[in-house]
Amino acid sequence: EQEVARLTKLITDWQLRPVLTIEELEAPKAAEQAARKQERADARAAKLAKKVAFYQGRIDSGVKQRKPHLIADAFEAAQRSLRNDFDFTREVAVSAIGRDHVFAAFDLDVRADARNEPNRTALSRMTDTRYAWGKPLTWPAALA
Repeated sequence: EQEVARLTKLITDWQLRPVLTIEELEAPKAAEQAARKQERADARAAKLAKKVAFYQGRIDSGVKQRKPHLIADAFEAAQRSLRNDFDFTREVAVSAIGRDHVFAAFDLDVRADARNEPNRTALSRMTDTRYAWGKPLTWPAALA
């Protein structure tokens, strides 16, 4: 009798409802995942923009003050930092800074490692404070 009552109630309460597809059931979850992914991408882009602005400021300051060691430090640090934090290649890390003309003026190759030739010699001259002992570093005419 209890089973008959239960089934009777199910039959009387039954309503026609559309059948949901798997896509319709999963859509809210997929939208939530897409929103989280977009938030992570936005946070990454903001972090990249902040780092790029920082290194651009250091390089611009070095050019303005005519201090090549600041430019050399930023060249090395930008490669290391952007490569570690964003998995960039050397070339992409340095070109993201957007100061290729400054690096070219000091004969720095953005495709080469900061510690390998030809950059090692250029960076050494830029950071060496004993210019009078060797060949003095003249300020590049392209940055005058």
